[in-house]
Amino acid sequence: MHPRLGSFLLAAAVLTPLASSAQALHWDGANTSSNADGGAGTWNTTVSNTNWDLGAVGGAADFWTNGDDAVFGWPGGAVNLDSAVTAGTVTVNANGYTFSGNTLTLANLNVASGRTVAFSNTISGASNTLYLCGGYASRVDLSGGSG
Repeated sequence: MHPRLGSFLLAAAVLTPLASSAQALHWDGANTSSNADGGAGTWNTTVSNTNWDLGAVGGAADFWTNGDDAVFGWPGGAVNLDSAVTAGTVTVNANGYTFSGNTLTLANLNVASGRTVAFSNTISGASNTLYLCGGYASRVDLSGGSG
């Protein structure tokens, strides 16, 4: 290989942006503290709605960006989607979460073992496929729209 061609290929590889991946955000409910406190709240894409944290403990408050991954911890609560939301993976680690309101489009739903989650809103799978993954004795109740 010609030395200049090799240098060009290396430079092109270094300057080529990598595909970004979704970040995992932890639900903070109506609370905007630095700890993800779970509970009830409104899920939307409004920049001023910082009810998400970058970590379960001590994470900076953040807002939802469609395509991120959502983690719902203790305690459970009523989550109202006041706009359509798209998520990569939604992980529910606590009992008592109920989702209502607008459409939730997601690729994966993970429900921790022995936990129950309920949806009365429309849920839809990305690319018309939804993967439900749960541990032993997990339960997903669907009582709302179709998708």
